[in-house]
Amino acid sequence: MARTAERELDERKARVLGLLRSRGADARSISLSYSALSEALGTTECRMRCSLRALKADGMLAVHARYFPNGGQRENAYRITSRGRRWLARIEEGQAPDGAGNVEEERKGKQ
Repeated sequence: MARTAERELDERKARVLGLLRSRGADARSISLSYSALSEALGTTECRMRCSLRALKADGMLAVHARYFPNGGQRENAYRITSRGRRWLARIEEGQAPDGAGNVEEERKGKQ
């Protein structure tokens, strides 16, 4: 991925985590639709899905699918993980984002 694209994704991820935190997702799971999230951040649903997928893959966001009794999909429930809270704190402190939270460096730090 090009540096500009990585930087834009990191910015979107930080905005998504910030929005979810402002709605209480750092302490509990909250339910929001893709359209509600994208509207709140002024972006497209496609970009929102990409950001959410990246956050989940990076271990910064727990996503739980929710369903109606008839099997239809409802909005997902989201909760920021401790890793996501640490990453967001580093961003807010002005430190350069490291994309995926740099899994290898975090693993080395735990040893």
